[in-house]
This record gives sequence, C-alpha cells and structure tokens, in this order.
Amino acid sequence: MNFELKPLSLTEAASEKADALLVLVSDTYKPARDGFSVLVGLAIKEGDAQTKVGKTLALYKPPQSLATRVLIVGVAVPPNYGRKYGDEFFKLFGEVAHAEGLGKAPFLLAG
Repeated sequence: MNFELKPLSLTEAASEKADALLVLVSDTYKPARDGFSVLVGLAIKEGDAQTKVGKTLALYKPPQSLATRVLIVGVAVPPNYGRKYGDEFFKLFGEVAHAEGLGKAPFLLAG
C-alpha cells in the first residue's frame, strides 16, 4: 500500500482517486462551495462529524469524492492560529517526511 501526503484543499482532494482519504477538520473549518466541502460541512452541522480531537466519521464511496473511503477526523488547531499555521505545518511535515524517507499518508486541513 502506498501512502502520500498532499496538502490539498477539499476541492482538490475530492478529485484524487484513492483507496482512502483522511480529512482533518478543526473548529475553524468553514466549507467552500464545492460538493465535497459542503458534504463535510453538513456532516459537522448535523452532528454526524465533530471537530473535537479524535472524533471520526467514516464514509464509503461518497459521490462527491473519487476516494473509495473517506475518514473525517476532528483535530485541535487553536482558532487564533488560522489557515497560515495549518499551511505552514503541512509544508514542514512534508519536507521532514521527505528528508527522513518516511511514508506519507493523505492528510488535509482546509479552512
């Protein structure tokens, strides 16, 4: 099994064909207007998915995504950190993984 870390927006991630897609969401999540972002936002709004650390929601073949399985996972990012923090974190994470020759996993944080 191959794992790959890609810092993508949810719109970009939805068009990636994958066996599994891990979507990390924090309290600062605000959905864009594309179908996949709206799906994640609706799952949070309806209480099926939560942004609390460790809370998960598994989806099988959601029509808004090319991924077979989608796992929405709540993560902790303080609201005052903002999107720039997340973008820089994932850039650094990818650089370290590459430098260390580590496997990568699909990993998203969209605000």
